[in-house]
Amino acid sequence: MSCMDKPIVWKAELDHTWDIKVYRTDDSYKGTLVMKNKETNQTVLNEEVSLSFGAMFGPDVSDVAVWQGKCLQVADEQIQTV
Repeated sequence: MSCMDKPIVWKAELDHTWDIKVYRTDDSYKGTLVMKNKETNQTVLNEEVSLSFGAMFGPDVSDVAVWQGKCLQVADEQIQTV
C-alpha cells in the first residue's frame, strides 16, 4: 500500500501549482509529506515527517509551520532551476 492510500492529515495548495499533502503512516506519530506539481504530476518532495501528539485532532500548528517552510523552500528551488 502506497502512502497515497493512507489517511490525509493535512493538505494545501501553493501558488495554484503545487499540491501538498501529509499522509498518516502506520506509526501514529509519523507521516509522509508529498509535494507534487499539479500540471506535470511530478513529485518534488516525499519525506517522512513527525506528527506531534499523533495529530489526533488534526496537525499541530508547529508541524504545519515546518511543513510549509519545507514546501516553500522546495518551490523556490524549482523556480531557480527553470
